[in-house]
Amino acid sequence: ATTKLSSVIQDLDELGFVCYWIGVGKLWRITGCFHPSYDVPQWSNIGCVKASHVEWYEVMERIFKRTVPGLYANYWAPL
Repeated sequence: ATTKLSSVIQDLDELGFVCYWIGVGKLWRITGCFHPSYDVPQWSNIGCVKASHVEWYEVMERIFKRTVPGLYANYWAPL
């Protein structure tokens, strides 16, 4: 199967999930920040959270904002 990451992220977004690349103690949001190069097949770890689960969503967003503090202020608007 050749399912693209972009279609999976879009489907999850439509179901109310927000997804992130996972690094050691770091998160980079994919949802709403997708770049075409992300569809190039490669191994990675991705975690998603249902945005309506506010406590977990806020935890993941806090880690994301800590991961990219300067970028967040310039490029990402709060959901």
